[in-house]
Amino acid sequence: MLEQFAEETLRLFDEERLHKIKPLDPYAVIEKCLGVPYDWKFITPDQSILGFTASNDGYFWAWPEPRYRVGMIPEPIPVEKNEIVIDSTLTNDSGKRGRENFTVMHEVFHQLLGHPYSVNVTQMILAGDDHPIDQYSLRMYQRCEIQANRAAADFLMPRALLTRLFYEESGERKLALGYLDARRAVSQLAKGFQTSFDAMQIRLEDLQLLYRPEDYDLPQVGATSPEV
Repeated sequence: MLEQFAEETLRLFDEERLHKIKPLDPYAVIEKCLGVPYDWKFITPDQSILGFTASNDGYFWAWPEPRYRVGMIPEPIPVEKNEIVIDSTLTNDSGKRGRENFTVMHEVFHQLLGHPYSVNVTQMILAGDDHPIDQYSLRMYQRCEIQANRAAADFLMPRALLTRLFYEESGERKLALGYLDARRAVSQLAKGFQTSFDAMQIRLEDLQLLYRPEDYDLPQVGATSPEV
């Protein structure tokens, strides 16, 4: 089971994180659980790819700046097999710490779960390979991306701890999406778990702690009115 695997990985890294919120250095996870090199570069000029894992020793094309300017060209950067590269825009902006944490853990689980398809397809994109990707490889790539996302969420926001803290924040009730009390709870939990607002909201929806009012006929009792 993917969630069990993610929580076992968390237990190996720091068992206390299953029971309480602690500051996270995602690169310490790389060092302890993988022991592979990592680096920060401007991977694309539009941030369409925020992280990747090198499938072999070689080179990839990195950009000198985070935004394209006329005349700008990328330069070849050497990478080692299994090296994780994270886009520098995530590390240069403290407001993106949550997204950085998720991106790093996403790449970690690609390796822990043995995902060759995701790695290979991403490298084809980075290399500018204009050969069409066959449908089987594309389906496997999409499956690997979903699995890495789920495992990263399970690791960063473990079910039991998140559920307990959510109910403490919400007053022992589920909350409706779009309402101020729901947004406040998501924001507070995202800050505590060091994730982005979007990642936390998706996780709480997956755990059925947040719900969409349109899916039910009954309004939420005591909910604050939606923002306008």
